[in-house]
Amino acid sequence: MFWVINQLQEKYSQEVLQQGGLTVKTSLDYTIQKMAEDSIQENEAKLASNLANNTALVYMDSQNGDVLAYV
Repeated sequence: MFWVINQLQEKYSQEVLQQGGLTVKTSLDYTIQKMAEDSIQENEAKLASNLANNTALVYMDSQNGDVLAYV
């Protein structure tokens, strides 16, 4: 979700963002996004034990290319 906010901040002024009135539609699926975030959090210790110090996840619909989760 922060990626979407960052994209909006690059395109619009802070004034426009604070005044509201923008309609933002994404392909993110809340349920899948939540599962992705939970999965990364649940596996944090296992990743750390393998010397991983960061994690990323992108889940895409292979049929149409929509990004359904972005962590």
